[in-house]
Amino acid sequence: MRMKRSLYLLVFLIQHIYSLGHGSSGNDTYDCGDCSGIVNDNGKVTGSYCHESDRKSLLKNRCLYESAFPKCMPKCYEVKYPIKEYCCFWSPKVGCAILVNEKYYNDKDICERCRCRCERNRESGKNSLSAQKYIISLSIIIGIKLKKGI
Repeated sequence: MRMKRSLYLLVFLIQHIYSLGHGSSGNDTYDCGDCSGIVNDNGKVTGSYCHESDRKSLLKNRCLYESAFPKCMPKCYEVKYPIKEYCCFWSPKVGCAILVNEKYYNDKDICERCRCRCERNRESGKNSLSAQKYIISLSIIIGIKLKKGI
């Protein structure tokens, strides 16, 4: 029984050590991109979006510790696997930000991939405001017609 338990522990440790280095070629580097030109319209909401090849690269933690990339990644996140493309972040503290693979360091348009996530409420706000104006205008017209006796 003791031998079997030791074997399970050994297998677990080997899997854990393998998973720490899995997916990293040793030269994968990534860092924050500058998305200061994009406004974060998500209010007090903190969130993230990653390219499909990076969806498993992030872990969400209990927000107790500062992230390894405090300029662009809120403290509720940590990188589990190397970033191969990009991950977008938004929060009141970091604003609209991106963590990118080194192949995008010189790409001036990389932040455009985050714009629709960071300015999400701007678009919906315009639409809902237009709808509110329409309803108010229609209510006033109907009220005037009813008052005049149609």
